Amino acid sequence: MGLDPTDPVFEPGAQCGNCKDVIFGGITPKYIELRMHDVVQCAGPTAPPNGVILMTQQGGSPCIYNGNIGVSFFTIIFKAATTEVFVLIIIGAVFYYWFRNLNALVCSDLVANTNVCPGAQIIGEGGHVHLYWGPTIGT
Repeated sequence: MGLDPTDPVFEPGAQCGNCKDVIFGGITPKYIELRMHDVVQCAGPTAPPNGVILMTQQGGSPCIYNGNIGVSFFTIIFKAATTEVFVLIIIGAVFYYWFRNLNALVCSDLVANTNVCPGAQIIGEGGHVHLYWGPTIGT
């Protein structure tokens, strides 16, 4: 983790005023990497595997990052003093939560899954995600 804007591989993104000083050291990256660990499937359709997902800053919304693996849609939202993370599995018009923490207490690069099974549209529980950025992501 960590950013070095002098590194030729580093690509800064649009500045996100929320959490950028706490998490990103004052420079918002265009890309981050989400690493999911120990999430356990409890119901529903086949969920994405634990592993690494490359996230891209959403155009027009510099505090939102999105990524996809097949029908799985991943979103991270950095709000003032919080980090919202959720992983949606979208099949047709129905969505399911594989990972969700909508109320992390501080801007953080390590977020726990607050899903509890069984629950409405919840298909995964436990585990955590860790966020990475800098010249080594995507490699």
